[in-house]
Amino acid sequence: MSQRNKDLPAMPVHPMQDKFGQVILMAGMSKMEITALNILSAQLRKNNIEDLSPEDITYLIGESYKISEEFCAYLETKSEKESSIII
Repeated sequence: MSQRNKDLPAMPVHPMQDKFGQVILMAGMSKMEITALNILSAQLRKNNIEDLSPEDITYLIGESYKISEEFCAYLETKSEKESSIII
């Protein structure tokens, strides 16, 4: 099973030990989640957050994920095209 670029960790993975001494990986947020968070932040700065209802905020969160999905798909397609070019 191959992972898509958008599902990979946005920051380096750090190995840590739990209380039993077993190594676990702390991955954090995915690239898509970080992208959606940045898009949502920009949307909330653009729209005055005090004027937004909870339904409006929920809508903006959904839109942020849709835009993030498109952004990550564009980057993946671009990367695939660039890696297939033979010079």
